[in-house]
Amino acid sequence: MIFILKESVGIYMGDFILILFVLCIIGGIIGAISDSSKEKNIKKVMIVGNSSTKKAGSAIARGAVGGALLGPVGLVGGAVSAKNKDTTTFLIEYKDGRRETKTVKNSDPDFKLYCKFLEM
Repeated sequence: MIFILKESVGIYMGDFILILFVLCIIGGIIGAISDSSKEKNIKKVMIVGNSSTKKAGSAIARGAVGGALLGPVGLVGGAVSAKNKDTTTFLIEYKDGRRETKTVKNSDPDFKLYCKFLEM
């Protein structure tokens, strides 16, 4: 909502927050609709691979902090305790016969969606 007052244009903070709120609601509705349409079209899902890697930035930062606090033992311990980045690759078969592979993070909402359709 842009107000024109005495030849000046301004967006007030309250209006900006309201606009962001409305956009978030619209985005949530669109996301829910697209998720449900995705779910309706999936026939079955199979896991074709997974991987777990350490984040380099996390390892360096934790190693530096550990080294500063506890010396060489802390350096090794900090580097080993780095955060993991876990991903899974799915083979998705749709009701119309199409197939595709998708790699998603295990923390992604799509991971939970695809797990519902896993074929045992």
